[in-house]
Amino acid sequence: GQEPLAISYNIWGNPTNEAGKRKGAAAGSAAGGDWSSKGMVCLGELNMSISWSPTSIRKSEEGQLMIHVNFIKFYSMYVSDYYKINPWIDVFMSTPGPGDSRLWAQ
Repeated sequence: GQEPLAISYNIWGNPTNEAGKRKGAAAGSAAGGDWSSKGMVCLGELNMSISWSPTSIRKSEEGQLMIHVNFIKFYSMYVSDYYKINPWIDVFMSTPGPGDSRLWAQ
């Protein structure tokens, strides 16, 4: 089959190294901290593709979700020792809720 198109997404967060503090961004605590959206900067990029393969034509709501992560790149000016970081990705399922809201699966 044809490979789905890979798209790059920005990774947003608060810088915790000295370079980020000098730029006036709020640094989070070592445990992740209370980050405010004021100090958020683009820390890097995630390049991935997503595709859905339904079980059958009659059951298009059932199937297999495929997520292919091509790369995760951190910008060295905000993330020190970026080459030692072992990132992970959490995937959550949701369904449409009332209005424009989403109901997240537990």
